[in-house]
Amino acid sequence: MPTAGRLVGAIVFGATGAGAAFVGIPTLSEEVLPGYLLPFSTIVGVWQGWSLMGPKAGGRFSMAITQGIATVVVMTLTVIFFVAGWDMIERSMRLRYDDPGEAVLDVANLMWEYLKMMAVPQVIGVLALGATLGSILVNIAARIWK
Repeated sequence: MPTAGRLVGAIVFGATGAGAAFVGIPTLSEEVLPGYLLPFSTIVGVWQGWSLMGPKAGGRFSMAITQGIATVVVMTLTVIFFVAGWDMIERSMRLRYDDPGEAVLDVANLMWEYLKMMAVPQVIGVLALGATLGSILVNIAARIWK
């Protein structure tokens, strides 16, 4: 059921995902094509803001900030997992793997590589700011429009 907390959560965390992707794209290596990263991060942010942060809004601010941090962590891991999975599929189509098991296991290595690429102060700052301010805004909206 749509609520103000879900709507504001979708908007705020969608913007957080878009901002983190926009700041993080220049940090990626030359072989990574980031064309789909910005819209995909925005969609994942909207989805996680709606489904994870939105229903939990309206309580204490400390709980809201904790939920905001959890939302950003899940959002980041989801984006990195799917980007690594897509990269694995592209690599497997170029016959870089000997068998399917090697390809599936390489997803964890690719996730680690993307996490290292994205672990720069600008991206971490955008995610931290989005988690704290976003969760406060979602909590305020849920309290005002019950």
